[in-house]
Amino acid sequence: MSAGESVSRGRGGQPCTLTILTIPPPCIGTTVCADLGLLPPVTEDCQQLVNAITILNGQIPPEFTVDANHVQTISFGTCRFFFENVGPQPLTYCWLSLAQTASAAASACLPPSQPVLSEGLCISSDEIWEVGCVACVSLLQYLPC
Repeated sequence: MSAGESVSRGRGGQPCTLTILTIPPPCIGTTVCADLGLLPPVTEDCQQLVNAITILNGQIPPEFTVDANHVQTISFGTCRFFFENVGPQPLTYCWLSLAQTASAAASACLPPSQPVLSEGLCISSDEIWEVGCVACVSLLQYLPC
């Protein structure tokens, strides 16, 4: 792969397609749960992110590109979904996959799961990207939304 070339990745390398799921699929890779010292995000705030991404599907490009060592985030209220490219090349990822994978990480790590944690993270099997759901607050000493 040459410099400036991007890699398209949906969930499991699949193309970006709409799949209506009532239960988020499991993380394809490793799920990591963490406590960042914050309360977990409000479930309804995270659901609003899923709703927004689903509603905008077809009205915005289905994918976004993130440069190496950069993060794409979307936040609502107390909830933030993020895609972090920890690899050496730009990566392209699907908005719907972000909603599904971040929701899966949240389901695995955040209430009603115990203990109460504030971050759910899915690390790809090749360890070049991470998708997660994390609490965010409007206080600047933490993770501003």
